[in-house]
Amino acid sequence: FPPRPSSDLAAAGAQRPLVVLLDRADDLAAPLRHRETYQALVDDVLQHAKNAATFKGDDGADRTVDLRVDEDDFYAKHATRSFPDVIDASGEALTELRTREAALRARGDGAAAADGLAATVGELPRLLERKKKLEVHTAVLGAVMREVMKREVPRYAEAEDDCRDAAELLGAAAPGTVDDKLRLLGVALLSRGVDAAAAAALAAAAAPGEGQDAARLSRGVAALEALAKRRAGSTETTPAPESGGQEEVGFASVLATAQAGAKTVAATAVAGAARLLSKGAAVRAPIVLANLFEARPGTEHDRWLELDAKVGPSFYANAGAAAPKLAAADVPLDAVVFSVGAGSYLEHHALQRAFADGPRTVCYGATDLADPSAFLDELISLGESAP
Repeated sequence: FPPRPSSDLAAAGAQRPLVVLLDRADDLAAPLRHRETYQALVDDVLQHAKNAATFKGDDGADRTVDLRVDEDDFYAKHATRSFPDVIDASGEALTELRTREAALRARGDGAAAADGLAATVGELPRLLERKKKLEVHTAVLGAVMREVMKREVPRYAEAEDDCRDAAELLGAAAPGTVDDKLRLLGVALLSRGVDAAAAAALAAAAAPGEGQDAARLSRGVAALEALAKRRAGSTETTPAPESGGQEEVGFASVLATAQAGAKTVAATAVAGAARLLSKGAAVRAPIVLANLFEARPGTEHDRWLELDAKVGPSFYANAGAAAPKLAAADVPLDAVVFSVGAGSYLEHHALQRAFADGPRTVCYGATDLADPSAFLDELISLGESAP
């Protein structure tokens, strides 16, 4: 997260951060959810590892590009924004740069003054470097868009939020991949506590499409059912998510944007494509942190173990001893949220959005970052080992 202004740091210097340890077992659904932010979609629908994304270019050849928030101003600014917004921002930025480039080249011609030529020599290389990076993003956005539309990712995101069309999206005629279907089923079984009859109906609806891996689907359905049964009645109830107040953003207005150099990325209007991406999936981490920050009664603030380093280990060695809970006014301004187990960009970005306006600063970490398919593999293995 961006640091607070230096004027705030001195006042906060004496405060200790709130360190929150989350057990991935308490929210197995979050890493499975279909995402809506730029960086999360890159990780979801493209080959993405160690900040490198690989995809098919316009010529059909594989292309690999580096995407680093610490070296790319556009990516740093827009990685956590919703995908349609990033497409708009990319098109606007590229248009602005091309206009500035044309103006600089005109100013640097033979009729221009010497000082104008000098300014052009200094600014034009920087402008061209920015343009080059933007054109990389345009190509990435086009590749992501093609996968999103082919698999109808927004429909899966919607179904994970409200379960509409869930049975249809699990069927053989559904547009998604086997893993899309298993992820939707996993979210339904592991986050909503559906009863046995509903769970059986959803599992029975899962069917492979033509050419899809029927064995993986069958194996995944059985493992997720076993995992859900083992967890039934043994986990803490997840609080209902609060509305993030995000505007509904459709694809229809952005399908014709984004350009790769002088070439327009194929993004034609598709009937019904104005479906929304997830408007605020039921991600638990921001809710938990808000409850702890505000010391809300009847929430994790009351139920979770709270340790105070100032008290010392000898205090907790006494049987039955418990440190007093912090009041809301005494809760640290900053927090470090660490997921013990797989982390996800969805969780990371949800925390960023929830506390983006300050005054709090929140850092997120995890044992590792697993893409949805990798985490699904872990859940399948876990389900198959269930007694």
